[in-house]
Amino acid sequence: MHVTHLIHLAAANTPDSTPPGIFLRLFIFGGLALVVFIAWFVLRGYRDSGDPHDKNRK
Repeated sequence: MHVTHLIHLAAANTPDSTPPGIFLRLFIFGGLALVVFIAWFVLRGYRDSGDPHDKNRK
């Protein structure tokens, strides 16, 4: 057996030190923060524009 094969075999059996789901949580919370930021940015621009976008409202 080659030494590299043994190294790969040993590396495959090492436990992962990353807590389960940490990247999924970061992805979800990052996406949620992005959606909130975009909504805030759009609504801020709508409020500051001053002109009514709906011509049927008085």
